[in-house]
Amino acid sequence: MPTSSNVSPAEPAVGAGRAGRRHRVLVALTPLAAYLAVSCLYFALPVAGDLDTELIAAGDSDPSAFLWFLVWWPHALTDGLNPFVSSQINPPGGYNLTWTTPMLAPSLVLAPVTAAFGPVVSYNVLGVLSPALRAFAGYALCRHLTGRTAPSLLAGYVFGFSPFVLGEARGHVLFLLLAMLPLVVLLVIRGIEGSIGTRRLVAGLTAALTFQFLTAVEVFAMGTVFGGAVLVGVGLLAPSARAAVLRVARPLAAAYGLTVVLVSPYLFYMLFRDHVEPAHADPDVFSSDALSFIVPTGLERLGRRQFAGAAATFDQLGGYGGSGVAYVGVPLLIIVLVFAVQRWSRLSTRVSVLSFAGIALAALGPRLRIANAETVWLPWEAVTHLPLLGKALPYRVSAFLFLALAVILALWLSDRPSLGRWAAALAGVALLLPNLGQGIWETDARTPAFFTGGLHRRELSPRDRVLVVPYYGVGVRGHALADMRFKMVVAYLGAIPEPDQADPALGMIYTGRLTPGYPAAIRRFVDHHRITVIVVRSAEAPPLLPLFASLGGAAPREVGGMLVYRLRPAPAGS
Repeated sequence: MPTSSNVSPAEPAVGAGRAGRRHRVLVALTPLAAYLAVSCLYFALPVAGDLDTELIAAGDSDPSAFLWFLVWWPHALTDGLNPFVSSQINPPGGYNLTWTTPMLAPSLVLAPVTAAFGPVVSYNVLGVLSPALRAFAGYALCRHLTGRTAPSLLAGYVFGFSPFVLGEARGHVLFLLLAMLPLVVLLVIRGIEGSIGTRRLVAGLTAALTFQFLTAVEVFAMGTVFGGAVLVGVGLLAPSARAAVLRVARPLAAAYGLTVVLVSPYLFYMLFRDHVEPAHADPDVFSSDALSFIVPTGLERLGRRQFAGAAATFDQLGGYGGSGVAYVGVPLLIIVLVFAVQRWSRLSTRVSVLSFAGIALAALGPRLRIANAETVWLPWEAVTHLPLLGKALPYRVSAFLFLALAVILALWLSDRPSLGRWAAALAGVALLLPNLGQGIWETDARTPAFFTGGLHRRELSPRDRVLVVPYYGVGVRGHALADMRFKMVVAYLGAIPEPDQADPALGMIYTGRLTPGYPAAIRRFVDHHRITVIVVRSAEAPPLLPLFASLGGAAPREVGGMLVYRLRPAPAGS
C-alpha cells in the first residue's frame, strides 16, 4: 500500500540510533562539564573579566616563562625556525629549550587561542581546563575499575583538585597537565584484561605517551619508573597474572618505541647538543615533610587559621617547596588503612595500597623530615645520583599519590556502599577544599605598553641585542608579547647559563644592590654580550640608575613604562 510519506520505515530507526549515540555521548561528558564548573568556580572567577591582564597563579616569574613557550612554538614553526634552539635568546648561540619545561604539545594545541587572544588568555585557559581534564581522566579510570558512577565522580575530583593541584596552580601550570597519566593506566589495564585490540592499544598508548613527553619530560620519566614498578609488582604479587602482564608488555614496549621515534628530534637536541644545565633545586627543600600528609596548609580552607602554627614548622616556602601539596588528611588516610585491612587478599587492593605507600615514601625525598627536622636517610637519596631522574623534585611525585588515592576511594565506596562510608569519604574530601577568596591563585600580569602597544618597534631593531630588566617575569613576558622581535641576551626560562649565573653584574641587576666596582662589572657584561640596548622597567629603575649611568652615552628615554638606554647601533648582520 502506498504511504503518504517518502521516509522509508528504516530511516526512523537510523535517526533514533544517531539520537541515542548523541545522548550517550552527552551523558558520558556530563562529568567533564561538572568538573569544568568546579574549576571555573575555583580558578576562573578570581580573574573573570581580566583574563588578559591577570594570571591564575601566585606570582609572575615561572608563569611568564610558560607564556613565552606558548608563543615560541607556533612562532618558530610558522616562521621556519629551529624550534628546539631559540635564536632569540642568548645570542649568538641561542638557547636549547629541550632541558627546560617548554610545553610543546599544549602550546601547539592552544596556538589558535594564543593567536586570537594572546598568551595570557591561553595560560588561563590551561589553568581552568587542566584540573577538569585530569579529574575527568581519573573518573574514566575509576569508572572502568568499579562500574559505578558516583564513587568515580568523587574519586575523579580527588585526583583533579587535590592539594597537589592547588599548590602547582600557583605558578606551575605545566604540572597540572596530567590527564594522560590515568589514561595510560586505563589502557594498560584494558590490555591486561584483553578488552582492547593490540593495534588500538599501541595507538592509544603512543598518542598518550607522546603527548605527555612533549608536555613535561620529568613527569614522563617519573611515570615510566613508577608504572614499570607497578607492573613488576603485579607480576610478583600475583603469579597467575604474569602471563597477562607479559602480554601487555609487548604492545607497551612497542608504544614506547614509537614514542621515541616521534620525539626523536627533541631527544637529539636534548642528548647531543649543548644546553643550559637546569637549575638543580635542593631535593631536601623540595620534598614533603612527614607532617604535611596530615596537617593542612594555607592552600586548604581548613588550614587557613586553625593549623597555621603547625604548618609553619615545615611549610616555610608557602607551598612552593612542596610540603603543602601532599596533604591527604586523617580521614582519608584512615580509609586507606581500613581498605587495606578489609580487602588485602584482593590483587587490586595490594597494588593500589602498595603504590600509595611507595609514592608517599618517594615524596618524602632523600631524608625523612618531621616538622622540618631531618632524621634518617630514605631511598630517594639513591635517585639523586641518577642521570635525568636525579634532577626530579621529590614532592612532584605527589601527583601520582593522589591517583592511587582516587582509585582506593572509588574501590572502597563501590565495594559495600553505605551511608557511613559515604559520610567518611565526603568528610575527608571536604578537608581538601581550597582556601578561596585569599588571592592565592591570582596575580597581576599587566605588561608595560612598550611591549604591548607596539612602541618597541620604533625603538628596537630585530638585530638589536637587548638586556631587559627584569630578565624574568615581566621581561620574559614582554619579549613574548612583542612577538620576539628582538634578541634577548638574558632570559629566565627555568635556568640561566652558568657564566651569567655567577656574573656580579647580573647579580646586582637581580637584587638591585650595587657592590664596589660596579662600573667595571657592568661594562664587562655589556661588552661580553655585545648589548646594544638596555630596557629597564621604570619600577625597577631607581636603585639601578647609577649602574647604567656608569656606561655613559645619552640619557635614557622613558617609553611606555620602560627606560631605554641606547648604547650602540644595532649590528648590520643577523
